[in-house]
Amino acid sequence: MDVEKPGIRAVRCSQSGELRTGLGTISVDSGCGALAWEFNLQPYPAEGVMASGQLSWHSETPAWWIISEGDVILQAPGAGEAPRVSFLLDGRPLEIRAGPLRLPALNQAPGFWLLGHPVHVDRGSFRHFFDRETIPQHLAGLLDSHSAGIGYLLEMLPHAELPPVFWMGLAQWQLSVGGAAGTGLVLANYPLRAQDFDRNAHAITLYVVLHEHAHHLFDTPVPLWIGESLASYLAIKAMKETAPVLYPVVDDVFIAPGFALEAPLSVLGGRAEAGDGKAYMQLYMGAAFWMALDDAVGKQGVQGGFLRVLPELVARGFATDGSPRPDVIAQVTRLTRKSLNPILDRYLAPQ
Repeated sequence: MDVEKPGIRAVRCSQSGELRTGLGTISVDSGCGALAWEFNLQPYPAEGVMASGQLSWHSETPAWWIISEGDVILQAPGAGEAPRVSFLLDGRPLEIRAGPLRLPALNQAPGFWLLGHPVHVDRGSFRHFFDRETIPQHLAGLLDSHSAGIGYLLEMLPHAELPPVFWMGLAQWQLSVGGAAGTGLVLANYPLRAQDFDRNAHAITLYVVLHEHAHHLFDTPVPLWIGESLASYLAIKAMKETAPVLYPVVDDVFIAPGFALEAPLSVLGGRAEAGDGKAYMQLYMGAAFWMALDDAVGKQGVQGGFLRVLPELVARGFATDGSPRPDVIAQVTRLTRKSLNPILDRYLAPQ
């Protein structure tokens, strides 16, 4: 039975798939053999692309493919039950760098799969892939900054194994660069030209990749406003502790504007889910909420600091709709209601 979707065709119980021009096939093991999808592949332009576009790309030189859009179907109810994913190109299987992959469950980020052999470099326990034929030399310091920042977060928080990074160059560099967190790969932009890689670009590039990795540090399903503001805070916190020279840049871009949000974070989250891009951008500035809690906990001298209680706070301190549970938040953080209430009123109280 064929199920039509824009740009994607699902074919149930197919053993393999034929490649058409600009198309590939995802095959998912299932009880009936294989479940296959066709998906669009777009040529990767020389000037780069915005990583947050989350499209499927292919490059001839060097030869690599990033597959993403199949998740429109892969995240259908029950899809997370399939044990693994394999890929065919011209009817031949391609290597999956991360090995056998489970399909993302409905509460997980969409999957990105990297096929082929792009240039790469290892930094600590992380592998970084690049969209160029050679590793951009101007990013060496950035990779060291990432290692320090993510190392700090992994030391402080319980975590699962984090995915590698695929860096996508962008010729038109701007502060609103993109990144994306997937179950198999993190995508992040970087300035293609070394002359564009100044202090601001270094800080924002580092923020983006730490933000995307931070999405993987919590397995608990959370509303959109919590997921984005928390990932933003964790990236900024890591930079504050490990890259203090860069921290003022992200403080100016995210924390300072967070003091003047247009609406409570839960309201902004609802607007963002409905397609309001401006509201979505303000969710990143919701990092100010978590930083305010962090500062309050620090002033009160809670043993272990804010990051030590953060996992329990995320798991217990909010209802499923994202509304706060003040008594639980106070209990977990050890904050007095006198210290806590102004923070909740500023960022989460209905208006």
